Amino acid sequence: MLPNAFTSPENFRHAFAANLLTLLDYPELGSFILVLANAHFDQRLQNPLEKPLQQRYQQLKKADHSSAAVDDLAVFSQLIEIGLENIAAVQFKQLDDWQLQFNPLRALRPQRLSNSIINSLQRPFNDQGFHFDKAFLKKEIFWSGELLGRRVDLFYNKFPFANLHGLLVIETEQHHPQYLQKAEFDYLWQLTQQLEQTLSGIGFAYNAYGAYSSVNHLHFQMFIAEQELPLTSPKWQHNSGATPYPSHCFRFDDPAEAWQAIQNLHQQQQSYNFVCLANGFYLLPRRLQGSYQHQNWTAGFAWAEMSGAYTLFDKPHFEQLTPTDIEGEFKKLRLPIRQ
Repeated sequence: MLPNAFTSPENFRHAFAANLLTLLDYPELGSFILVLANAHFDQRLQNPLEKPLQQRYQQLKKADHSSAAVDDLAVFSQLIEIGLENIAAVQFKQLDDWQLQFNPLRALRPQRLSNSIINSLQRPFNDQGFHFDKAFLKKEIFWSGELLGRRVDLFYNKFPFANLHGLLVIETEQHHPQYLQKAEFDYLWQLTQQLEQTLSGIGFAYNAYGAYSSVNHLHFQMFIAEQELPLTSPKWQHNSGATPYPSHCFRFDDPAEAWQAIQNLHQQQQSYNFVCLANGFYLLPRRLQGSYQHQNWTAGFAWAEMSGAYTLFDKPHFEQLTPTDIEGEFKKLRLPIRQ
């Protein structure tokens, strides 16, 4: 039997919102930033959270933050400089085949590994680096417990860019690095199929090491799509359409075939992103981050960008970006696929 939060979209959203309000009880910068970013992403969350956010902001401006995490202090300092009242809510628009969002708060996100040059697909877990088993992150867990036979923690995404955006970590304390093993792949496939029965639109995504994963601790991005991702359009060749997708994209409906394709990429030391949906698994091989120079309108192509959904951090780029700009970025990522 599924836990109550996962039994319907209404229950999931209610729990998601209620726990955000509870987070504001903590007079800490990290909790405030997380709630603020989630509220600004979703107007349905912003309305009930606006007043308590304002109250906590005024309190935090006067508080001593000498013991605050360095990342949180840097973000909060920028918020004060900009002014909370000047932070715009997330805006969305369609650009031909692509989805764009203007998300100024996400621009403040610490880059961590996503700003690094990566030259391999695997790296040992670093207990001294940032990871999800840090004590101060425990309060940022939305839900924790046994789900389909395995212990998981579902963290809020501190700077969301997808609907009801979370980070699923399997057996957090075991410190698996961001390198996919078959047991976790099989679990994710089964979990997606199971949850789709109660949470329509459920999806999980993965950034391999070197594919703009910002944390080397095995995790999957969880979301509940209200709008289908562009790469699921029937127009594309990987969905039996006539139009080639601008990047390598392989769709699988059989888990054994999908895992074999991932194993091939592991053997070739080739990085990748994937999106796992109930109606299809999309695998996107690509060049390692840092092996090419991306344009300044993007912070790099991770799973969402590879899927056709783009987060912009300033209004001019949001208003002026063209399909040619997007396709030009895709071209930099393509590599010959070895069979």
